[in-house]
Amino acid sequence: MTQSSKCSYCGFKNRDGVLFCEECAFPLTGSPDETAKESQMEQAVEQFRRAATDRFGREAILVLHIRNEAEPLIIEIGDGNFAVGRMDSATGRKVDIDLTHYGALQKGVSRLHAVFFRGEDDTLYLVDAGSSNGTFLNGHQLPANEASPINNGDEITLGKLRMHAYFERSAVTTNL
Repeated sequence: MTQSSKCSYCGFKNRDGVLFCEECAFPLTGSPDETAKESQMEQAVEQFRRAATDRFGREAILVLHIRNEAEPLIIEIGDGNFAVGRMDSATGRKVDIDLTHYGALQKGVSRLHAVFFRGEDDTLYLVDAGSSNGTFLNGHQLPANEASPINNGDEITLGKLRMHAYFERSAVTTNL
């Protein structure tokens, strides 16, 4: 008989037989040494990926792949700020990136949860706007009102709503 596995990363108690944590997707299999080696390899790959994709070029668009959703959100950031959250049903007030359709209320996303913006150095930043349930970048909670750089492939969690951010080149055409 197998026992339920407690995740060594987040502490979540998982059902019997699962290979990855049901809360944070951390691998539950392998010895601690194997998991540590895999983690070191993942960190090396992550550092290489980040070195190649720190810039969010002027032609780039942000693609947000929300967990368990077929279609991604595609956002042209430009030079503006983009508020992320959910619609306020009492006032009808909306944010630029409305996650209501994705179960935002049930997953703890605040009405004004976070803000994306492009820095002068062509880096994409995310700022937690003092949300109730926190904004997490690759599993680490962001301090409120402090800009944190986003890299291609980063995991962003708003409350319990998880997504991955990808940078893609827009298909801009010009008429000559």
